[in-house]
Amino acid sequence: MKASRQRLFILTLLFIVTAINYMDRANLAVAGSNIQNDFSLTPTQLGLLFSMFTWAYAASQIPVGYVLDRIGSRILYGGAIILWSIFTFMMGFASHHLFATATASFAMLLACRALIGVAEAPSFPSNTKIIATWFPDHERARATAIYSSAQYIGLALLTPALAFIVANYGWEMSFYLSGGAGILFGIYWLMYYRDPQHSTAVNQAELDYIKAGGGYGSENQSSVSAKISWQNIKFFLSKKTIWGLFITQFACSSTLYFFLTWFIVYLEKGLHLSISKAGIGAMLPYIMAMLGVLCGGTLSD
Repeated sequence: MKASRQRLFILTLLFIVTAINYMDRANLAVAGSNIQNDFSLTPTQLGLLFSMFTWAYAASQIPVGYVLDRIGSRILYGGAIILWSIFTFMMGFASHHLFATATASFAMLLACRALIGVAEAPSFPSNTKIIATWFPDHERARATAIYSSAQYIGLALLTPALAFIVANYGWEMSFYLSGGAGILFGIYWLMYYRDPQHSTAVNQAELDYIKAGGGYGSENQSSVSAKISWQNIKFFLSKKTIWGLFITQFACSSTLYFFLTWFIVYLEKGLHLSISKAGIGAMLPYIMAMLGVLCGGTLSD
């Protein structure tokens, strides 16, 4: 029997949801100058608004990993997609036309941005768990590179589109559209996604191929019931490789988040480009990052 290739479709879903994820992170940067002008925000206030997501996102990572191991990626990830998309949609309601004061609108933007950070925290832990469940060892690095490249492909393609929407329909519309797209995808995920062991689209040959190559095949098999002790954590933190990964991730993330926050604002206010031209100019860093991720994943395998 020829093995089915359902894992490639699952990888496509991860690619799409990662693109949606980063579109929801980037739309504030695209709309940042307009929001700043509408509510007369200082650069410090705009920086606070940009930072709310990352603070909430970072604080939620470890609790989310604990929950993920207990309820699985179908429910947690699907619910998270819908929640972060609802909060993204709600950011459009912060328009000064709906609130009596700019202070109230700003407070709503801060709250929604923090809630988006909490809701998006399951994204990459879930992606990692799904890849380990669906892919044998020798395919994982490429699979990870493909879905990870979606953050850059999505940003490269969607940033100019968001800039066009902001320029022609107002900043609120960018949040309505990106939030609405995420809600629909989250519903689809909950209805469709199953792990290989329980998916009707996976035949026995593909399941055997996944397991023979080191894939879990079922999220139940990837769950660990043993508790982690402080001794385990101490051992973990004593490894130079782990600290190398920490430093690398910090360097990559801090660079990426400059482009996700202040870069377009700089192009508009520093170089005096229109929002449409700034959106096009913001494509280049993401295109180069996409090429780097795809090449790195292939070389890793």
